[in-house]
Amino acid sequence: MATILLTDDQLVALMRRAVEPLREEIERLRSRMDEETLSVAEAARRLHTSPRSVQRSIKSGDLPAVKVGRAFRIPVSEVLAHHSRSG
Repeated sequence: MATILLTDDQLVALMRRAVEPLREEIERLRSRMDEETLSVAEAARRLHTSPRSVQRSIKSGDLPAVKVGRAFRIPVSEVLAHHSRSG
């Protein structure tokens, strides 16, 4: 295995390029966290359907949601968009 020697500046530049996509993803997630979210049960009530139907929509990718621990949280904007697409 060959040894690659990098200057400090090269190493810093390499690390910045590696970290930048992570920073962007963190910022995207933070902005989503600031948005109001609903539980599966709350979303089901707003969509006039069962919690199981909401879970199926999440699993199929039709309703974007974020898993927090063991529960899903669904942004209100996604519930409204799903409602307009469905009905």
